[in-house]
This record gives sequence, C-alpha cells and structure tokens, in this order.
Amino acid sequence: MAFGVDKIALGDNASATGSLESLIFDGGSPNKEKLALNLIITFETTTTGQTITPKYKLDRATSFTTGTASSVGDTRIEAPIFTRFKEIEVGFNLASTSNTFPKITSITFSYDDLIEEINE
Repeated sequence: MAFGVDKIALGDNASATGSLESLIFDGGSPNKEKLALNLIITFETTTTGQTITPKYKLDRATSFTTGTASSVGDTRIEAPIFTRFKEIEVGFNLASTSNTFPKITSITFSYDDLIEEINE
C-alpha cells in the first residue's frame, strides 16, 4: 500500500483527474446495521469540462458505487443511498479537461443509526 501527497507549484497545470476516499465509518458500532441516507458534496461553481462524481462503498465491497456526475454551473451534487450498512466509505471523483480544477467546499454524509430497532 502506498500513500502520497502531490507537491504543486503556483502556475502548474491542473491535474486531469483526482479522487478522495474516506476511511471506513461504522458509527462506533461495526456490527449494528445503520441506514445510509445521502452523500452531499458542495463545491465552487463548476465550469465547462469540470465534473464531480460522488461515490460510496458499503460493507467493504470490492468497488465503489458512483452517483450522477455534476453538470456545468452546479455548486452541489447529492447521491441518495437509502441502503442498510454496517460500514461505509464515501468519496468523490474529480475530472477536468479545462486546465482548472474543481474546488470542494464540503462533504456531508447522513445516516439513521436505527437506534429504535431492537438488537437480536
């Protein structure tokens, strides 16, 4: 496994692609089911050639499920999930063909901990 950070200098060209993937989230109860509701990503207004695509992975699946990509002029994208999970990873993919890179301002993941359900 490798980790890295790109060093950027002022005036460098923007990368054509990028992504963010969170650590695994289990809400403090890795064996209890929860209900994933929404993943919302906010960002500065997208321009021609820029897209942001939300994604998530439930219960250590082998690949991420992607939502619908943003369009020109968007400032947020929402991925409704509405699926039970024990663990989840969230993130997004970025793409740009315009030599400028989208700027993310927030990521919000909402869920119901299903506390009202009785554990068996």
